[in-house]
Amino acid sequence: MDLKELYLRQRVAAASAAAATSPQAKLSHRELAASYADRIENYDASGEERYSPTHSPQAGIIDDEALSLRALLDPQLATANR
Repeated sequence: MDLKELYLRQRVAAASAAAATSPQAKLSHRELAASYADRIENYDASGEERYSPTHSPQAGIIDDEALSLRALLDPQLATANR
């Protein structure tokens, strides 16, 4: 799975968590989004293809975006980074 797909899936999971009506669903979607954020942050160490052939974002943008997505999911992280 390329990085573009990971970002898409992470955003869908985060949106699903925000829209969830039950605590169990919210937690499940947040955990899924967090696992995608972990995969994004550790992408270089994985054996996955770095970029899709049609999209090659700059490394700094990717790193910043992964951290900001994680901060959206984890309010404690957002306050710790300030």
